[in-house]
Parts: sequence; C-alpha cells; structure tokens
Amino acid sequence: MINEIFLKKSCLQKIPHFIEKVRKKGEVLVIRSNDMKFSKEDWFKFLTKNCKLQPDRRHYNYDQTIELIDWYKITNEKSKSTSFAFSTTKQPLHNDNAFFENGANINFFYMEKQVEHGGEQIIYFVDKLVEDLKEKNKALLKQLLAEKVLISKGNDEFKNYTEILKIKPYPMSFWNYFRTVKKCKKINDLCKNFFDFVENKSISSHESIKLFNNDCMLFNDKRILHGRNAFSAKNENDRILYQSMWN
Repeated sequence: MINEIFLKKSCLQKIPHFIEKVRKKGEVLVIRSNDMKFSKEDWFKFLTKNCKLQPDRRHYNYDQTIELIDWYKITNEKSKSTSFAFSTTKQPLHNDNAFFENGANINFFYMEKQVEHGGEQIIYFVDKLVEDLKEKNKALLKQLLAEKVLISKGNDEFKNYTEILKIKPYPMSFWNYFRTVKKCKKINDLCKNFFDFVENKSISSHESIKLFNNDCMLFNDKRILHGRNAFSAKNENDRILYQSMWN
C-alpha cells in the first residue's frame, strides 16, 4: 500500500503512525510538501525527536568506500555517470542495503530538485513479487528461496550471505544484481533470470511515484524493490535527491 499525505501542521502528529506502517507492514509513505516546507535538516530533527528513529549513517560513496554521513546526495553528474545513481539512465530495481547483514529498515528520500520529464521512482512490493512468481514462475521462486548468494560492495568490509528472497516472517528481498557475486554458472543464471523477471513490466507488478521539489518518500528497504525511470537533464545537478537510512 502507498499512503500519500500532504505536509501541514495538523498532520505532523500522524506521521509517526504512518512510519510504523512502513516499518512493520512494509507500506510506502509519500509526503507532499504542499504549502509547508521542511528542509532535510528539519526532517532529520523530526525523525529523531518526534519519531524516535535512530539514523544509520553507513553510506557507500561513488568510490565504494564507506562514509558515515547523515545524508547521501544523489544527482546527475557526468563524471560519475558510470553509476546508475548518478546517471540519467533507468536504474534497475534493487534493495539499497542488500550487502549489509544488518541493513537499515527504513529508507528516507528527500527530493530537493526534480526534473520536468522522467525520474519517477519505480517500486515493486515484495509480497506482490512473491505472488507474481507463484503464478508465473514457481521454479524460479523455489530457487530464489533456497539458493544462498554473496552480496558485497567496496572492499568487502560489509557483505551478506543470504537467499535473495525470504518469505518468513514476511516476504523480504536482498537484491542487487551488480553486487551479487556470480561465482558459478548456476548463480549467474539465477541472477539473470530474476533480473529479467523483475524488469519485465508485462509480467511484474510495478508501481511508479513521481516526487516533486521538497517531497519525501519512506519505505522499508527489505520489503520493496525500487528503481528509477530515465530522465532528461540539460545540466548537471538538474535532479537532486538526498537519502538517509533509519531504524
């Protein structure tokens, strides 16, 4: 479920309730800026003081080294465009924290600047993904639930040896095609088949959300796959998204 609310004083007290739905039920929360504006610093203070969340400051930068920072800036930069995050091309579906054994539960996006054309967030609820696999490819689902893979990034200071999908205690995914170690043909084929399945809109239940300037989106990183549509940009930094992680 996607819950969409407009930011105003009367709804601030409801936000912790919606965030609990993100954490416990895997719902998505979209907060439209409306006439009331919160900066990312305002949000950081609100999440810590009003929602009692704890930040997870571990972010891998473009050079694949860990930085301990409150906000990770994601924007279109030509010098970094070999990374999907910093390019204008479509970003495949993934989990941001798949390479952490103890990754943050809540992902918070703050859209500082959005482009006019494209750039929508694509989401795929994992419970719906499991239903789609049951209906359309039971053999692939069985393999995803049984086969363990190694997901790592950077200098392997953090890595996760896990099944790509789990269904207990609730459906969860640990997916990053480009960070999964394909040590043999079996794993390589599994990853390719799953990549093809989730990226195929004709058989997968994708939903899209466009964030505009000062809008926010919160989601449980283990319970949805997310990506981004391609977008048009005339200049660098035409699209600026800030990301923070929380527990």
